[in-house]
Amino acid sequence: ITVLTSTGLGTPLRNDGVVVRYICIALQKLARAEEHVRLHANHTVVEMLAGIVKSSHLCEDSWFSAAEEALNAIFSLCEEPEIVAGTLLREMTGSLCLEVDGNPTIPCHALSRLFFVVG
Repeated sequence: ITVLTSTGLGTPLRNDGVVVRYICIALQKLARAEEHVRLHANHTVVEMLAGIVKSSHLCEDSWFSAAEEALNAIFSLCEEPEIVAGTLLREMTGSLCLEVDGNPTIPCHALSRLFFVVG
């Protein structure tokens, strides 16, 4: 798990949505093969996966597929995935509203990402 995440989700490759997506799929398969491997909600790997969902460095085209697989990996690997999902939703909701020229504005891409995570 550590090799996959440090290599595939490390700094140089974390901007490549295709690599991120396939690393998340590999983590899901590993979780199915090793059913006794369950990570705490604050484990580094779970935090990295949640970071993918919250990320703004992936382009829109690749974010949706990478975020879907990251969420699936969280639910496959984490002992308490509902805690991670709840935290993600709170953080994404809290960062929605921006002020532009004194007017509150909600960016469409941020709203579509939130709706995607909500399901």
